[in-house]
Amino acid sequence: MRKFVSSPFRAPIAKFYNHYPQESVDYFYGCLSLPELTEQQLQELTPQQQQQQQQQQQQRQQQLVRIFVSVLAMPSSNMLRQEVMRRPQDLIQLGFSNVAPDAPHHVPC
Repeated sequence: MRKFVSSPFRAPIAKFYNHYPQESVDYFYGCLSLPELTEQQLQELTPQQQQQQQQQQQQRQQQLVRIFVSVLAMPSSNMLRQEVMRRPQDLIQLGFSNVAPDAPHHVPC
């Protein structure tokens, strides 16, 4: 179980996200779906550098997901939650965008 200290900035940023729900969801979904480097840039890196780059991107995405989920869970984020629920297809597409077509059909634990 992860323990973390809540940021004093969460409540104000949640208020902002809730005031602009469509733009906020677009921002988070966009950040989670964009690769940091192009395919050509990745080819120019050594395998070790590629692995480091991928790990950094995964860590950044995990951090964004934690922030987004914690803001969604706040009682003051009703409009933001409604925007996410209004567009379930976007969330589903985002969740499966990095799954290989031949990947097993199960959720890893």
